[in-house]
Amino acid sequence: MESNLKAEILRERFLNSSQSIKFTYKKMTSTNPKSTKLINRDDVNEMIENAIRRHNRRSTIISAILGWILIGGYSFGLFHVVQNI
Repeated sequence: MESNLKAEILRERFLNSSQSIKFTYKKMTSTNPKSTKLINRDDVNEMIENAIRRHNRRSTIISAILGWILIGGYSFGLFHVVQNI
């Protein structure tokens, strides 16, 4: 009922009285035969934990590399300043 009201409002707002429009509604159905196989909660939790573990490992490696680069640059600059004094 509400969708018919919305259709009428759209028709009145955007169309002239001389134009007509057809609204066709198609029911969304799945054609995938494997869609009935669902993953249980334990498998989902295991996948989430693995993803978090992988993210933490990668972010730790990236942070360590960036930290060594920044410490190296700071040390290089500090040694140049001390050497010139």
